[in-house]
Amino acid sequence: MKRTIIDASQLELEEKVVTIKRVTKVVKGGRNMRFTALVVVGDGNGHVGAGLGKATEIPEAIRKGKEDAIKKLITVARDDNNSITHDIIGEFGSSEVLLKKAPDGTG
Repeated sequence: MKRTIIDASQLELEEKVVTIKRVTKVVKGGRNMRFTALVVVGDGNGHVGAGLGKATEIPEAIRKGKEDAIKKLITVARDDNNSITHDIIGEFGSSEVLLKKAPDGTG
């Protein structure tokens, strides 16, 4: 399946910061603090993207995460009930994520 490029400038995207994590690197001169932000963007109409931003300041990490999420926008196929069309299992490492189709009348 070929990935299509989505023009984000024509979409009204909303952003949501999922997590902000402080990372510490111990070096000879002390501790170096950095922040990692996981940001999800979407338009509520089938377009969604997730991105990771890393920086020494929190706002900069969020900005970088949003830019990364916009670069990784995908289209999610939905049915008439605004649910996904079928069940999906995604695996990464030892983790599994199960997305189930909502039954009719849900929501």
